[in-house]
Amino acid sequence: MKTKYLIISALFSFILLNTSCSQTNKSNPPSEAQALVNQAGALLMSRTSGDQINLNVRKAIELLQTAVKLDDTLAIASQTLISCHLKLGEKIEAVQVCNKWLLKYPKDENTRLQRGMLNYNLKNFELSKADFEVVEQDLSKQDTSINSKLSGKDINRLINIAYVNCVIGNEEKGNLLLQRLKKTFPKDETLQDAYKVLNSTSRDEIIKKFTGS
Repeated sequence: MKTKYLIISALFSFILLNTSCSQTNKSNPPSEAQALVNQAGALLMSRTSGDQINLNVRKAIELLQTAVKLDDTLAIASQTLISCHLKLGEKIEAVQVCNKWLLKYPKDENTRLQRGMLNYNLKNFELSKADFEVVEQDLSKQDTSINSKLSGKDINRLINIAYVNCVIGNEEKGNLLLQRLKKTFPKDETLQDAYKVLNSTSRDEIIKKFTGS
């Protein structure tokens, strides 16, 4: 089970779809908001154990919330804030961060997919369906043509598309895409593992992996 989830984590990250609102820090030295994000990151990366882990996450949340108030265009602040809430099992709070970000960047399909998975986990199925339908529209625009000259990067992109299809309820389409890839690249071990994992992992298992049980 652990190996399966490691494979999922490697293939199915929140850098799944091309997004039109990728934000970068243009300040050098860092802006005040970015400096707070850096402090939060240091807390999250520090070697701690027991109750101190959650205390650090809570402190990081406070820093990140301040960073978002200072600069609500800083994607890393909002994404890290979502991650922190999930570490503490705070799915509703994570959804609220997604809501605020999507009000400003409605075309960010990564965050939309994330919100859809969170609402699915929370059993808000109508809300998740609405987000998944938007993600599906974006997927329909992706190039899924396959030939023997595809680069490793392109293969991984197609694997991600297959997993996203599974998450939004198009399991058959995702499986067919992986089958086509597997047929074209029979010696690609990552692809073979991805195919095995997708066929042994339910949609709910994948969603829970990224939103908490």
